[in-house]
Amino acid sequence: MLIKSAVAKITAVSDDFKVSSIIDVSKELYETGNYSVTDEKQFTRDVMKVLSGKNIRSKKKPDRMSKDVMMQFLDNSTQDTN
Repeated sequence: MLIKSAVAKITAVSDDFKVSSIIDVSKELYETGNYSVTDEKQFTRDVMKVLSGKNIRSKKKPDRMSKDVMMQFLDNSTQDTN
């Protein structure tokens, strides 16, 4: 679904890229990325960036520690320095 959408959108706005190269890049990004159906815009942007020779940013967000885990970590760190 994302790949078809990306091909349709890119071919609608640009004649610079062959459909086969758009499909190849789309498949590669889809397999390596963590895209969902709701990421349609971002996926298309990333495909365009790769086709244009630009780097894409990592989509992965750093894990956030819960407040309890953070407090436990800080408590252990301060005990080690004493």
